[in-house]
Amino acid sequence: MRRPGRPADPAAPPADGAAGHPKGASSAPQNETASPGELTISDIEQRSGLPLSTIRYYEKEFAGFIKPRKTLGGHRRYAESDLQKFLYVKELIQDKKLSLKKVRQALVSENEPQVLRRDLDLLIEVYHQITEENERLKRGMQELALRLARLEEGQPRARKSFRFFGENK
Repeated sequence: MRRPGRPADPAAPPADGAAGHPKGASSAPQNETASPGELTISDIEQRSGLPLSTIRYYEKEFAGFIKPRKTLGGHRRYAESDLQKFLYVKELIQDKKLSLKKVRQALVSENEPQVLRRDLDLLIEVYHQITEENERLKRGMQELALRLARLEEGQPRARKSFRFFGENK
């Protein structure tokens, strides 16, 4: 068995004894050309600026989002929409500096209304909590202002003229 990345030994017999086809492969040509409107992985590499390894990695990481068609020979075939998906993932990761976890969350929430609803409900709940806390802080400030006013009214004039450091007379 040969290791990936090494040329096959021309003297070695085929893996399954068939005339030149590895086990499980169809008799379709191994280098099928893309149908009109389809892109090869090389096309995606050139047009997206992503290395082949990154394209394969994104396919694996975002399998529910990027789903290339595979030929009988196992070659990937992409639609123009797949290219746009690669560019979107690239933008999220490279330009917006999102982690893979955040990208996965963003992609899931875009495609599943239940996730969007849950996120919206959570945001509404947090908004209400912050609003209530803001009201408590306002009331506290008002109470302190009243207490300070009462204290200042009951103090002799000499104490009221207290100066902070650096203030002029």
